[in-house]
Amino acid sequence: MAEHTARPFLLRKNLTLPLSNASMRQEIREHPVRSSDKLGELDRVILERSERCYQRLQRETGWTNYAVARVFIVVMSILNMGTIFAIDRSEPGALASCAFLAFLSFYTLLSAAKIHGAERAAFERIAKGIANPYKIDSYFRGVRIAFLIGSPAVYGTFFALSLASPGEMLPLLIAGLVMLLATPTIYALTCDPIPPCSGRLREKIRDRLVAWRSAHASVVQAARGTA
Repeated sequence: MAEHTARPFLLRKNLTLPLSNASMRQEIREHPVRSSDKLGELDRVILERSERCYQRLQRETGWTNYAVARVFIVVMSILNMGTIFAIDRSEPGALASCAFLAFLSFYTLLSAAKIHGAERAAFERIAKGIANPYKIDSYFRGVRIAFLIGSPAVYGTFFALSLASPGEMLPLLIAGLVMLLATPTIYALTCDPIPPCSGRLREKIRDRLVAWRSAHASVVQAARGTA
């Protein structure tokens, strides 16, 4: 991504972050996570590589990191709905669990709808040379690290519980998978997209479709001329 020198974004605790991965690395090193410098460094590496992958995906397909996050959220909502059907309703508290999962599914779908606004705001922000403030904000860095550590632990716990209770294996595994998907969703929403583009792959498909339509029209016209 090209370096920008535009006005930086004012963050909590008087931190600033211009749109530059080098600046992000410097700010993170100067303001490490208090719980563990190693975890803060791991978060930085994952975030930087995730952003690079999402930007490459956007160049190829036109899909931004926000579009990928929207897909993750929809999948999590579908999995929550699947858990409702997998729960044994004869168990105590099953109806309350189903009601909670239904509310959670509805809330996640509403969150997916709001990502369109966040994507537009991100394009406006990067046009001014301003990076995503959640990259180095101490609170959101703590949230990312918590999910990074907690999601595998929760999934492992649910997996162990499913082995101990074979009758509840499917809903527990689905719930654990939802927790695992939450982590890449959070990282996707923290990355910065590149300016809007149609994507090389989409352009190739469009050019081939145009060429195919032109060839098909020529063949039809030639057939009509010989008829």
